[in-house]
Amino acid sequence: MSPGEHDKDSESARTRLIELLEDLDSWRFTDTAFKQGRESLRAFCGKTPSDCEIIDLIVKWLRAEFPLDRTPMGEPPGSRGIGWVMKNPDGNNTYIKLKIEQDGVFEIAWVISCHTSKHEKPT
Repeated sequence: MSPGEHDKDSESARTRLIELLEDLDSWRFTDTAFKQGRESLRAFCGKTPSDCEIIDLIVKWLRAEFPLDRTPMGEPPGSRGIGWVMKNPDGNNTYIKLKIEQDGVFEIAWVISCHTSKHEKPT
């Protein structure tokens, strides 16, 4: 896959995100996403999840074809790349934003956000 190809198509992004998230050396959390993710996914997991447990859940939802929405980041939109969002995959109104970034010669999957959404109520 050429660099940036996964920025245009959700299925290409889904495939690449799964590949990167399944490789222990190819993913990272922002500090805020990790802290808030542990809190927001605690009820779903029945305990405070580890970083690897959160990644396993994200991969599970990606594999299950949970909708992945393309989100241009920055101002103007797209100036900071493309993010990919899952809304409410756990049924507890969790919002997850992922991003694929180039890190030297390697790509890294970033968990940019993982928190309980304040904007939408669970159905």
